[in-house]
Amino acid sequence: MESNLEFIKLVNQVILSKDRYQTGVHAESEEILADKPIVVIVAEKCIRLAMRITIRYRKLLRTSGIRPFPAVCVLSLSEEQILQGKTQEDFVSFFREPRFENPTGDILIETKSLRLSLIKSNLFKPSIPIYFFQNNLSEVQRSEVLRLFDEAVQRWRKISNPDRRENLKALYFIFELAVWFTVRAEKITLITTQSTMHRLPRAFEILNSSFNRKMFWYSTNSQPIKKKGLPLEKPNFSQNLSREIDMHYVWDLDSKLFLNSYGISRVKSVGSILFVKPETVSQGRSDFNLAYFDVTPFEHAHSYYTTKRMCANLSKLVEITSDLSASTNLKIDLLVKPKRKIKKSHSQEYVNMLRNYEKEGKLKIINPAVNLYGLVNEVNCIIGIPFTSPVVVGRELNIPSAYFDTYVDDYQLPRTHNGFQVISDEVQLATWLEKFMQRPSTS
Repeated sequence: MESNLEFIKLVNQVILSKDRYQTGVHAESEEILADKPIVVIVAEKCIRLAMRITIRYRKLLRTSGIRPFPAVCVLSLSEEQILQGKTQEDFVSFFREPRFENPTGDILIETKSLRLSLIKSNLFKPSIPIYFFQNNLSEVQRSEVLRLFDEAVQRWRKISNPDRRENLKALYFIFELAVWFTVRAEKITLITTQSTMHRLPRAFEILNSSFNRKMFWYSTNSQPIKKKGLPLEKPNFSQNLSREIDMHYVWDLDSKLFLNSYGISRVKSVGSILFVKPETVSQGRSDFNLAYFDVTPFEHAHSYYTTKRMCANLSKLVEITSDLSASTNLKIDLLVKPKRKIKKSHSQEYVNMLRNYEKEGKLKIINPAVNLYGLVNEVNCIIGIPFTSPVVVGRELNIPSAYFDTYVDDYQLPRTHNGFQVISDEVQLATWLEKFMQRPSTS
């Protein structure tokens, strides 16, 4: 009886929550506004499959050929994070690294992507709950899923949304929750990322389960930046982030202390978390390679990463490197790596400036999907907009690294952050770069 009450409570959260269709929150909140939630891409396909299972479940129930549950399920990688992993073996070896303390056994990665659903793979699955229903659940468990689903749908119909697409998504979330609730006694390690720090996957919210719930923090720029005259803005964390995650894995001590300051105590610093293995990257011959890691701004951004800030910094960086190249008689290659693939939702002013500079030979745009470890190993110095993660990768690989922002507004940057200098004017940057100009080229 108590378990049924808990399931009903979870279903009510799905039905009544205003953000129930949101799949995650990224460090830059504009991404939520600019990109459709991942689940929208595959909602109709997943729901139709779920409904066929519901309507014809007796034909699917079977007692033979039931597969054992996987040891690890990864629930919230983006399509971009999945596609950057060159092989499926790379993903398996990454999640089996001893630093993450994952159990041995099979691994499943949920894609929630129509394009990736076409990949025939034992690793990638469009929907882990649907896969469980078809392959892992016993007849008794399938019947329990359908019972829970049917009861929840009866409650949902009373207040269902008139929008058909929203209804389909709600139905899928209810089915998904019914599966996870039914298998809550299974010892499965569930992994999510900081993209869900505002709204955790439903499986994480089930009380008294046997799941081992982990969050991987894949970047270091979730910390808010102070504005003049205002208290430091609190991060947009779920109120249950401490209770419903058994262990957080972060890059370094600074990230650990940041979470500790918000009452999150179960945290381990394990080094960079990029979901890829190091690979060699060749950038051609140059006297000095300077890598700049930006955060490509969105149109009408209201965060720290505005078009004005990013354009001003890019322009200043091009000016400084051009002047240094002339004064030192060195061939300086400015390599600009956007954080993500450029889309229509990004600032056209910034994108045009970036591409025009490349046409003029003043910089090179690096493919966002390039192996970060390989790129960092090929450069002499690293500059990053505060507080992008590649700067920390530079420290891991012993490459001089610093943060850089010369734009002046109400945001107040510290002089140092996490042991790195925060460069705030062109003289500082030129002086800092000149210290490394005599280093032999890594190419």
